[in-house]
Amino acid sequence: MILAALLLIAAPDRAADVAALRAAKLEAWPGFYRNNDADGLAAFLADGFVALQPDGSAETKDQAVAWLRAN
Repeated sequence: MILAALLLIAAPDRAADVAALRAAKLEAWPGFYRNNDADGLAAFLADGFVALQPDGSAETKDQAVAWLRAN
C-alpha cells in the first residue's frame, strides 16, 4: 500500500509532454512545409533524423531540407 502511494506521488504528469509532442508533430512540423521554411525545418529536425517513406526508402534530414529548398 505504501509502495503504491509512493509510485503515485513519484509518477510524472505526462499530459504536458504529450501535448508538446502532439503540437510538434501536427502543427510545427507540417508548418515548415506549408510555409516553405527550409531553415526552420533544418533547425527542428535532429541531425540523425531519418524518415521512412511509403515505398520503404529512407530520407535523411539533409535530403528533407534539400527537397524543401527545391520545391
